[in-house]
Amino acid sequence: MVDLGLSCVSRNPKERPTSAEALYRLHTILSQEL
Repeated sequence: MVDLGLSCVSRNPKERPTSAEALYRLHTILSQEL
């Protein structure tokens, strides 16, 4: 979860996920935690 947050605020725009990528990664993280 921390990695996702850090990638979203990266200074390099190319390292930031798109909203779709961020949503997919968040969904994956939350699915694994349940």
